Order: sequence, then C-alpha cells, then structure tokens
Amino acid sequence: MTAPDRDAFGRDESDHADAAGSPRHAAGAEELPPAVLAEAQAPLPDGVTAYHRALLEAAQAHDVIRMDHLVFGWSQARGVLRPDGPEELSQWAVLDRRLGQVLLGAGHPAAAQVLAESIEAAAAAGDTLEEIRSRMAFVPVELGVGDEQALQRGLGYVEQLLAMDEPGHAAGGLMGLAHVAPEDMAPTLLLRASHFYEQDGDAGWAAEAATLAVRAMVAVDDPRTDDTLVRARALVDAHPTVELRISLAELEALVLWRGGDPDTATVLLQEAIGAAERTGRPVPPDLRILLCDILVESGRFEGLREPAQALVDVARLVEDDELASMGERYLALAPDPRA
Repeated sequence: MTAPDRDAFGRDESDHADAAGSPRHAAGAEELPPAVLAEAQAPLPDGVTAYHRALLEAAQAHDVIRMDHLVFGWSQARGVLRPDGPEELSQWAVLDRRLGQVLLGAGHPAAAQVLAESIEAAAAAGDTLEEIRSRMAFVPVELGVGDEQALQRGLGYVEQLLAMDEPGHAAGGLMGLAHVAPEDMAPTLLLRASHFYEQDGDAGWAAEAATLAVRAMVAVDDPRTDDTLVRARALVDAHPTVELRISLAELEALVLWRGGDPDTATVLLQEAIGAAERTGRPVPPDLRILLCDILVESGRFEGLREPAQALVDVARLVEDDELASMGERYLALAPDPRA
C-alpha cells in the first residue's frame, strides 16, 4: 500500500519535521492545561509497531490526552512510513481506523479516505477481525452519502464480532454506531456496549459507555435513566479517572437540575471543575456552560463571572468564535465587581 504524499490533514512532508500544527507550537500554547502541555512535549513513537503499541496502551489506560497526541503524530508519520509485512499492515489498519474516526468526528474531508485505506490495509494483511472493525468505522461515511442500509450492515458487523467471541470489539463498534443512529436507538446501543465491555473485562470503557448511555437517555427522557446512572456510578467508582468523574458529575448535575435541585447541581459542577484544574487536565467547556445555565436560571448572577470568563479565555485560545460569543453573553449578565 502506498502512503499519500500529504498527510491526513493536508500537510506535506516539509511540515512533518517540526510538527508545526502540534499543541506545543500553537499560539498561546503556554496557556494550555499543564497535562496537555506535558503530553505535547513527550516524544512520539518511532515506527508503525511502536505507534500501535503506544495507542493500545493509552486506550487501555483511558488516557484521552495521550491518545489524541498519538493520533496527531500518526497523521504526520503515516506520510513518511511504510508498512513492512502483514503484521505492520494490520497495525497500520488499526492506526488509520482510529485516525479516520477522529477526523470524521471533526468533520474533516480526509476522514473517508483514511477509513477506506484502513479497510484496504486490513484486507491486504488478511486480518478479518480488523477488516470488520474498519468496515464498521466506515458506516458513518456510507450513511453520509445516503446509503440507507449502512446502519443495518453496521449492526450485522457487531453480530459477526460477537460470533467471533470479541465482545470488546463489538462494544467499540456499538459506540461508533451510536453517534449516527437515530436518537431513540442510541441509548440502547451504548448500554449494550457497556455490558459487552464489562463482559470483556474492560472496566474503564464499560464506565465510559455507561456514562454516554446516561447522556443519550437524558436527551430522550428514557425511563432507564436512573438505573443506568446507578450503573455508571458503580463503574466509575471501580475505575476512577478524572475524565470519567467529570463526565459523571456533569450528568448527575443535569439530572439534579432537571429534578429541581439546582443548588446541589451547582456544587457538583464546581467540584468537577476544581478537580480538573487541580490535576492540570482540560476542563470541558460543556461543564462551564451547564454551570452558567443553572446559575442564570436560578437567578444567581453573582456566580457567573468566573465560569463565563473562563469560557471566553478558552475560546480565544482555541479560536472558537461561537464559544467566545456564548461566554461573553454570560459575562454581560454578571454584576460588575467595580459597581
């Protein structure tokens, strides 16, 4: 398989030498969360096998920051590396599949090409398992061009993986399909994924899937929300990471707010934001947006200034005009401390 002259983000090989698009070179990089800066300064793997091993280790550790850095590095490295033999072709397919999924989530036009190449690499390697996984990752592309049967094929791939006694990979496929399935189907897909991850002995991703299932259930007022939230709490307690605890706190706050308890919801969100800041992890903007919404609805405008200003600061750092505008609207509602 011949690698393209340009990487998945459209950069040519002259860009690979200094990784100009990486966080460490970005304008205002010194303002990034410490954990992100530390990872940006960490060395990237050398070679296909090393990238593959590092990505698997990061996934098993549920280290989202490391995974993002590795995927970024792979987007550049794939333009200058070549797979050597069936084993590296199979590893290449895994790396391209993950890169393609990230690009697809970002709406990048290169996603379809990268995912198609992951299928090609898996087939050339004779790796049936990875070919099924790559074909399942390609389903959102097929749906995007109007293939109405694509989702059913995707669910068929899940059944194939289960028949191969691969519940963990089936769960990963369900997680991807949930993003493109009808809104009322997504909760069931994510809940199934959580159970399959648990069956496979992967507590971290079981917790992640359960948390996402709760989020999907809240969106459609699913009657299973409370029971699934209990499940998510137990799984997160058994496999605590900062990201999982933050995600769970956001959902618990949302449920409490909708249930008429904005005070407890506010405390939960403030604690989650504080936990992320203390550990140097990024604070998801949605956390502060939800906090601002609760404060506005409950008329506690005096608490708005800090989270609203933080939204504006993050938005400027990542050049997100929409987020900046949102933060500024919240700021306009906050009392002037000089008054």
